[in-house]
Amino acid sequence: MKPMNKMLFLFGILVPATAKIAFYTMQALAAPGYFADSIQMQVSIIVGLLATVFELMFVFTIWQHLQDGKTRKTPLITATLLLIPIFNIFWRFKAYYGWQSELRKYGTRNNLTVTAQRSWAVLAFCTLAGIASLFDLLDITLNLRWLALSSNFFAASSLGFLAIVISDYCDAVTGISQQQLPESLSASASSRWWEQGLASVVLPLLLVFSVMFTPLIKREIGRSHVTYAVASIDAIRQAANIYYHDKGYYPATVTDLTNGGYLTLDPKTRTEWNFQLVGNPPTQIQATSTKAMPGGKGLTVM
Repeated sequence: MKPMNKMLFLFGILVPATAKIAFYTMQALAAPGYFADSIQMQVSIIVGLLATVFELMFVFTIWQHLQDGKTRKTPLITATLLLIPIFNIFWRFKAYYGWQSELRKYGTRNNLTVTAQRSWAVLAFCTLAGIASLFDLLDITLNLRWLALSSNFFAASSLGFLAIVISDYCDAVTGISQQQLPESLSASASSRWWEQGLASVVLPLLLVFSVMFTPLIKREIGRSHVTYAVASIDAIRQAANIYYHDKGYYPATVTDLTNGGYLTLDPKTRTEWNFQLVGNPPTQIQATSTKAMPGGKGLTVM
């Protein structure tokens, strides 16, 4: 077994992860409603993908070094399960904190000296990263700026502890790699060559699919916000009729209704949608989404 390159994983994970958090924070502060434009989203996805690739490589590598035929978790499965939303909040503890107990068992079985790791840093990282994931899921659903900023705050806080974890785990792997292993154990570990080959195919495919489907999922979530626009259109139509009965003519714009006290729209709906009366008397009421709407700008509802 070869020692792990500590600087490779420190820079490969932390630098793009920090850049991703910075981009998402700028997006969250850019406009109410928080929705990334196309360029910002592309850059965020690229740096986020890079951080994810290096993290999966890191998890795969640390578990690969413990494969002597008796370790319960395999590198491929352990790394792959980190890609499952919601479940990965729980699995992160198994992948990172669980590695320490497996390392001690591995050292005992093979008469190897194992360096100590700072368990508190692992627990702090997993906890903060889990909280960040929860806020991120809520942000995707509710599209609120404070949720995005909270997610970024906890994600940024977790990176300092992750740096400690990467440093400790790389030192531990390097320590056991420098100790002589019996040939039988080395052969047993190398018997999983098929898993390493499979990982080089499966993990990139999973990452590509996640990048492909993330915008689609966001758009579908955005389409659920169409119900708010439809409800508002009905309210505008009723308010326009009342306005006509009171004044003898129809309003020219939706602003006439709100200024006259005939209509009250939810602030979030007004941020995500622009409403327009078509014709006089109005034959249609048109709602057009803004960039603050999770489904994107330009969606029209009548």
